[in-house]
Amino acid sequence: MKVSPSPGSHVVLRDSEGTQKVFFLNAGSRPDLRMGKYPPIPFEMVLHSPYGAVLRREADGKWQRQRHSVEATEKVE
Repeated sequence: MKVSPSPGSHVVLRDSEGTQKVFFLNAGSRPDLRMGKYPPIPFEMVLHSPYGAVLRREADGKWQRQRHSVEATEKVE
């Protein structure tokens, strides 16, 4: 079972360069989350993604959840 963040909880976002930032998901106001040089990530996108999800900005400028592929989860010997 995958658990998603809820309003009133904290999340840690990490960008592709390894920078991490903690956000409080305030139930009262729902501002987009800003992470460095990247465009804002919609509050609802974070709220409806499970912990550990990978979010990517697509060519059309929208944030999408990246599904894990089989190749990415296989161990290299």
